[in-house]
Amino acid sequence: MANTINKMDEQILVAKRNTLFDNENLAFQGTISDKKHISSIMENLEFSLDIMRRGDAEEDKSFKQPIPYAVIKQGDKYFGYTRLSGGGETRLHGTISLGVGGHMNDI
Repeated sequence: MANTINKMDEQILVAKRNTLFDNENLAFQGTISDKKHISSIMENLEFSLDIMRRGDAEEDKSFKQPIPYAVIKQGDKYFGYTRLSGGGETRLHGTISLGVGGHMNDI
């Protein structure tokens, strides 16, 4: 049987919030479409990255957890799926996802 790591012990990519958001000058809630704003955040990303234990990142608000997410579209059709009850996040069981994504690690 393969060794499984508790998801909270997984080493994930994090970003230092104060560097990423220029001491909150670039902070936002929800989504943004302003290309200049997004570009400024992306420029800061390179200098703010680190690796830490997911459980620690979940508790430490001075770090953000970049989670890439992709929506797949072909013509007028979108990829989607229903999350099964065997997944790790109980709150997501039975929900429908429009895309795929998740935490990043250093591998």
